[in-house]
Amino acid sequence: MSVVGNQPDDVHHDGDNASKEALLLAACHEGNSQSARELVEQGAEIFVTDEVGRTALHFAAASGDVDTIKFVLESGIPWNTLDVGNYTAGDYAENGGHTDAYTELVQAGIRAEMVLRMLNQESKINK
Repeated sequence: MSVVGNQPDDVHHDGDNASKEALLLAACHEGNSQSARELVEQGAEIFVTDEVGRTALHFAAASGDVDTIKFVLESGIPWNTLDVGNYTAGDYAENGGHTDAYTELVQAGIRAEMVLRMLNQESKINK
């Protein structure tokens, strides 16, 4: 697999917080969960992407920092979000040799699928 470079590129965001979003992606790239959390608390938009569609989760996965990955997932970014090259955060973690980060992302996917299955079963029961 050949993922696009690991550095945050131009941030795609239309608003006053564009510099905060760039800092957020950089914090995630560095695996700095505390800075990422503080930036979101200060108004940085968690759902920002760079010019190739990478999210904070892609950068957190590339850093290999499980705490940053957990924070970004808890903030609402889906575990299976794709960049423009159709790579997930899991691809970035695996490509970087970050086994713990990759495992965390796989577990997030399993949890999401379990919840969806339970909701689907519940909706069938209530019909």
